[in-house]
This record gives sequence, C-alpha cells and structure tokens, in this order.
Amino acid sequence: MNTDLDNNELLVIKFGGAYLCDKSKYQTLNDSNIDSFIEIIKHLVKGRFKLIVLHGAGSFGHHDAKKYKITSGFNKGEYQSDVGICKTRQSVLKLNALLISRLNSECINAVSVSPFDSWLTQDNKVIQDNCRHLELLLSMDIIPILHGDVCLDTKIGCTIISGDILIQTICEKLRPKRAIFITDVNGVYNLPPSSHPNAKLLSFIHLNENGDILNEQEQQQQQQFVHKQDSCDVTGGMEAKIKSAKTIASLYSVDTLIIGGTHHEIIQSQNLIQNVLSLERGTILSTKQL
Repeated sequence: MNTDLDNNELLVIKFGGAYLCDKSKYQTLNDSNIDSFIEIIKHLVKGRFKLIVLHGAGSFGHHDAKKYKITSGFNKGEYQSDVGICKTRQSVLKLNALLISRLNSECINAVSVSPFDSWLTQDNKVIQDNCRHLELLLSMDIIPILHGDVCLDTKIGCTIISGDILIQTICEKLRPKRAIFITDVNGVYNLPPSSHPNAKLLSFIHLNENGDILNEQEQQQQQQFVHKQDSCDVTGGMEAKIKSAKTIASLYSVDTLIIGGTHHEIIQSQNLIQNVLSLERGTILSTKQL
C-alpha cells in the first residue's frame, strides 16, 4: 500500500486541554470551544489538508494524574499508581470518545489512536512511537486523533506523555507543512494576559537552528512571560507549549503557530496556514525571516 505523504498537505494540530475544557471543574467541557474544535477541523478538511489531531486531557485527566502522582513513576504502595493509571486512562478516553463521536456525527472520518497502546518512554524520554500507524491512517483519508495519556516507562514504570511531547515527536518524524497549537489565549504574550490587561501579543518569534530567539525584544518579553506564567496542570502549561513549539520550529524546520479564539476568528486569521503577521492573534515561530 502506497503511504507516501506530501508534506505540504499535512498539518499537525494540537488543541489544548484548557481550550476544550473547564480545567477547574472535574470532567467539564467548554461547549463553545468544542463546537470550535469541530468547525476548525471541518474547515481544514474542506481545504484538502491531511490532518493529525491531538488534544490535551484538560479536566478529564489532570485531576487524577495529579492525585495519584503518575508523573513520579509507578509506586503501588505510596501513590496507589495502579489505581491512578486506570482512573486517569478512563478519564482521558472519555474525553477522546466524546470528541470523536462529535466528529463522526459530522461525517468526518476520525479514529482514536491512544499513545498508551504503542508509545514507550525511558526515564520520560520517548523511545517508541506510532508514527507509522499515523501514516497508514492518513493514506486511508482517516484522521488520527491522539491525546495526552498515561505512558509506560521502561525505567520508572509509568509517566504522563503530554500532547506537547506527542506533537513534537510527530513533527520530528513526519515533517508536516505546519504545526498548530490552539490554546485558551490568542498567542504568546510578554506577560500573562489573564492578569495583565496591557499584555502585548508577540506576533513573530524568529529562531535559529539551536532554538535561540533572534529578535531581541521578543526574546526579553517571551522570557518574562514564561517566568511569570503559573501552571495548574501536570504537563507544564504554556511554558511547555512554547518549549515544544520552539523545538519543532528550530530543530525540525516546521513553521509553528500558537493561536486561540473562536473558530470564526481562527479560521479567518491569515496566519493559520501562511506566515503572515497578525497584530490581533497568533504567534508564528520560524527559522525563516518574515
């Protein structure tokens, strides 16, 4: 079976758990953003792009993962890790099933590809993935839907593999046209916008191949944001997204976008697919000079 992919047709999109869920309430969806999730995917399918979609766990995984300290490794006695693995998996699969059910009801062919079944880490570093499975599904015009998940670890027993690590690995192996992070904020700011109403959107972060920021003002402002960003989840919040996006853009030469908003705002944003600067939403990370 021919599985050769045209990388110019492939987009890898990660929807943050905070975008899809109310992370302060256990297993609670953000219904308007679930609608946006559907509409964004429909729009890109109509544009004849091949899609790999990932989503965070949000309030469907972080609560149990944190309670049972899954990222600390397997400890049946102290942490009840055996119980935690089962409960965390049950929770993330529930969210994944809800999203796929909605997509299928819109006649979008999408299937769950859970990392737990085929990914492995060793001391939190990926040593086995399922990118070959993803290529086969894409050749069948089926959208694989991955999610943050429990992952078996050959050294510490278990850990959490975040959507940010998944998208980074997939971009390394498949080198898509673009990586897109859809979040609960419009992009990368110089300060957390939730607590700083005058925060400035950074439209473009220019990187070299080592991941160093070349535009000096953005370097200073992005560092301020990262250091002041507080995270309430077990996978690192916005800091982890920026780190992953920088790696994808610099090491793998995949132009990367961090963006948020309603589906109307995201779909209409010119920087969704192209490297066009926007003062309203979206941060492009690239080694190319714009």
